[in-house]
Amino acid sequence: EYIAVPLAIDPQVIYFNRNLVNEVQVEIPSGDWHWDHLADIARRLTHGGQYGFQFRPTFTHIASLMVSRGGQLYQKDGRVAAHTECFESTIRFIYNLLHTHQVTPILAKADQINLFAEGRCGLALDGSAMYHAYREKLGDALGVTVLPGSETNGIYACAYVAVVLAGQEDPRPAEELARVLLTANSQRLQYQLSGNLPVRKDMLNDETLQSLKLPGAISRLFLQELSRSRPVNLPADPDHRQAVDNLFLELWLGLDSIDALNRRFHEL
Repeated sequence: EYIAVPLAIDPQVIYFNRNLVNEVQVEIPSGDWHWDHLADIARRLTHGGQYGFQFRPTFTHIASLMVSRGGQLYQKDGRVAAHTECFESTIRFIYNLLHTHQVTPILAKADQINLFAEGRCGLALDGSAMYHAYREKLGDALGVTVLPGSETNGIYACAYVAVVLAGQEDPRPAEELARVLLTANSQRLQYQLSGNLPVRKDMLNDETLQSLKLPGAISRLFLQELSRSRPVNLPADPDHRQAVDNLFLELWLGLDSIDALNRRFHEL
């Protein structure tokens, strides 16, 4: 048997490569901004095998995008929210990034490649767990800012749980377990869930984040986004989610027209 202990939520942020941004002489906002502004910056960053904006067809990234644009990926009843105005506009926004403006790499698998870490992409949507990995690759060129649309209190957050063997615990004090959980090297030992889990927000404080060697400014940004987060609606059942995921994969790969994809989302 296993015991799962919900501990923390992970706010989504925008990472940016200062070197690439400086080359095209654009300024990345540190406060409120919007997705059309990000798309314009991404277009200016895209040239010569270099992309403007990296995100992936995963539940976390798509749900984050939906929420920060004022909607939800799923309705409260767990059915896809395809009949809302925000859903269709966000689908078109993703399609334009991928296939019209071609500012986003077509990364069908979550772990396929990370162009941002390779210095070939100017912006990336990711959680705080990627900070150290990106810092190792980019050094002082790594910048972090808030997700567009966050002025609407629309940050999506993942919940993390620590899994330990039942009967073999009292493994560590809770605070130490939280630090292990938040360390990038322990990601392979975690399950990433979403939704309205009971979260130990008291463990995510400035002291904990400083113990992970996060700079003070970055710690404050993560804590700020944590305080603004809200849960997202979850899919009704695994089969329904699989159907939604498959359609998003078709969208990502450009296997159908945007109008046909919107119709098929409506039919789910």
